[in-house]
Amino acid sequence: MTRSRIGPLALESPLGDRGSHIYRALHMQQKAQVAVRVFSVPMGMTPEAKQEFAEQLESLKALRHPGIVQRARAEVLIARDDLGSHNDARDKYLYNLIERFPDGENSLWAKEQLDLIEMENAESRIQSNRRFGREPSSEGERKYSEASRYELFGDRVTALEQYQGIVNLLKDEEKERAYVNLARRQIAKIQSKPPSIEELRRFLREKLDQADKMYSSADAIGAKQIWESIVNLYNGNKEMLPIVEQAQAKLSKLRN
Repeated sequence: MTRSRIGPLALESPLGDRGSHIYRALHMQQKAQVAVRVFSVPMGMTPEAKQEFAEQLESLKALRHPGIVQRARAEVLIARDDLGSHNDARDKYLYNLIERFPDGENSLWAKEQLDLIEMENAESRIQSNRRFGREPSSEGERKYSEASRYELFGDRVTALEQYQGIVNLLKDEEKERAYVNLARRQIAKIQSKPPSIEELRRFLREKLDQADKMYSSADAIGAKQIWESIVNLYNGNKEMLPIVEQAQAKLSKLRN
């Protein structure tokens, strides 16, 4: 896309209403983003032109875009598809935006981005701890990790209950904010198509059928993993007790 140039500045996109003549621009020499107010002054500087120019200067004095440069730089990093760049945006710009302009629009935006980045970090921490067999680093991580196991297994009913429990129990714990936000995200996802107890019962029966077919096909290891998952996840769930007992019987037969 061809950019309009004003001296060393390359105009990019408008900021605010297009009639405001305020643009995000790139300083070509310093390679830095800035906010630019473009004046339209009629040729000849007639008395009317002078009055218009004076009014434009007054409007410039009232212009406030606190933190626009920091936000623009943060947006560049956030647009990249890697957690390291997102953390750089957090450390270099987002904290600064919130501290310097606590009541501005860009501060609100920065807080939203911080929540998303901390959610990313929390998910990365869970995956890393699982991979290396490490214990969860907090109660929020432990509970979210357990809830996600049900969802990964395909059980949306129990996962939803677990996620709701996280929000109810930890919503006032600031250090667990990322896991509470993750739980809220998953609740919204599951509730967009709500599950039922009958869905869970049907799902577990299908799992038992799948394990039986695997066992008949000489895949005893795969069948054993399904039966053990049912016992470990649902032992104590009264409504699923008959299915758990079937899985336990299959495991006992396998051991014998």
